[in-house]
Amino acid sequence: MTLVVEQPRPAVTREVKSIPSDPKESLMDGGFVVPDANSFGHTFRDYNAESERQKTVEEFYRMNHIHQTCDFVKRMREEYGKLDRVEMSIWECIELLSEFIDESSPDLDEPEMEHLWQTAEAIRKDYPEEDWLHLTGLIDALHKHGAYQYLMNEEDQENLKWLHVFNKYDLYSKSKVRIDVEKVKPYYLSVNEKLNLGGLSLRQDDTATSFTQPPRPTTASEDEHLVSKIHAILDAVADRAEMHAIIGAQRNDWNHLFTNSINAISLTASLMAGISSIPVGEAAPHMLAFKLSSVILFTAATGMMLITSKIQPSQLAEEQRNATRLWEQLGRSIETTLALRAPTQRDVDEAMEKVLALDKAYPLPLLPGMLEKFPEIVEPTRWWPKIQPKQSPQAGGNGWSHELEGEMRGILRVLKAKDEQQYTTLGKLLLNMNKTLAISGPLLAGLAAISSGLIGSPALGPMPAFLGVIGGVLATAVHTLEHGGQVGMVFELFRNCAGYYRRLQEEIASNLGETDVQKRENGELFEMKVALQLGRSLSDLKGLASYASPLCEDEDIKEFAGKLF
Repeated sequence: MTLVVEQPRPAVTREVKSIPSDPKESLMDGGFVVPDANSFGHTFRDYNAESERQKTVEEFYRMNHIHQTCDFVKRMREEYGKLDRVEMSIWECIELLSEFIDESSPDLDEPEMEHLWQTAEAIRKDYPEEDWLHLTGLIDALHKHGAYQYLMNEEDQENLKWLHVFNKYDLYSKSKVRIDVEKVKPYYLSVNEKLNLGGLSLRQDDTATSFTQPPRPTTASEDEHLVSKIHAILDAVADRAEMHAIIGAQRNDWNHLFTNSINAISLTASLMAGISSIPVGEAAPHMLAFKLSSVILFTAATGMMLITSKIQPSQLAEEQRNATRLWEQLGRSIETTLALRAPTQRDVDEAMEKVLALDKAYPLPLLPGMLEKFPEIVEPTRWWPKIQPKQSPQAGGNGWSHELEGEMRGILRVLKAKDEQQYTTLGKLLLNMNKTLAISGPLLAGLAAISSGLIGSPALGPMPAFLGVIGGVLATAVHTLEHGGQVGMVFELFRNCAGYYRRLQEEIASNLGETDVQKRENGELFEMKVALQLGRSLSDLKGLASYASPLCEDEDIKEFAGKLF
């Protein structure tokens, strides 16, 4: 563990006051005394007393005697002596101890963070003027002393008496007396601000939930190389977002232009077919022009309807809108990484994977890279690479518990059985509707074109004119419903919604599938992210845990996990 150290300040000198002694306390070799009770007046470390922790303590010492070998110590030094696991500020170290309990204590089961506050407050009670010693009591449990006396000068030797004072409180202040941390914390923060002790700042930034795995040490040139790579990716992402936005606007214009043009052509052709059928006698060859014009216009409308039914401009526009949003989202994510820390090779690799996945999901070329508009099987849109848990190593359970796992399993089941299924079913319904409309429009326009060409045939009577006019009007109505109503766009929207919930399922499953809890994303942070993505409060989220039970059938699930859409 590496402590975050700021710019050192000049040492603070203090007048050393005399150290009072208590005749009731027995003197030890180290120069300090062993009291009969701790600083709060309670007995402590009674290994003969019957307690619930007795067996735990006995097992702790038994295992220590078995495994505390020279080889074991060497292995542990090799594993943890590299100081390459986590980088934390002093304040983060203190809060980390909130989940650590001293297994060797027979009569106390309070976390070690409580001991830090008890030590500091006990010193503050007996030495109210020595504010620097109060702060030392708070942070000292994070370090070891007495092992470096060969490095001490005369001033250090003189100040060693304060170590003896401190040892009394460090060793004998543990108690069940709880300290109101929120009440006393401002005092220690003010002392730290006042003394500026070598920059050992009790910073409160980034203390909430997770710690990030520090990157391996790199040289300046390596760092610059990685930064250059990530900036190159960021430039490409920004360029993709801009191109998709431009193409999306263009395809949206196509949809309006084609819809309006085809409707105008179809209605004009219907009008000409009707005019050409008006009986004015045999000496009216000018009616032939109206008939030919209607045939040509209906034929043109049929061809244009076939093209628009194939490419689905409204669906193309929705694809580009969603692609633009996702590219911009990726760009913001990379910018956040650069703002928080220097990028690592893993950041570069992950960004490249996301770029390639987005390129595959939303290709830029219109043809032949256009996505299938009428797939045989409706699947949720996929725009992400394989999801790996975002590791955030932390002591204890890394924010995970059996209750949280049950909650996530319940959410996972509801997402699959209800949310994704709902949008997949709706997508199938819209797809079938769009197929019907895509076939009906050109078919009606083609029928109108043929009928217009047969207007005036004595054997058929008024039927060709009737079919020509009615066919053209119906073709216009169907085409307006399909493209003006943007059925393809709604279908694409449903596929994207199903993909949104599929991606969330994979995120949850990825974390639950990691058996090593320490390699998962921090549980509390992950729970909050899931709640935000579902549009629920944390308390709402917990209500879904019951669906994780194997006794619960899919038919019993009456609610949806997501409340956003």
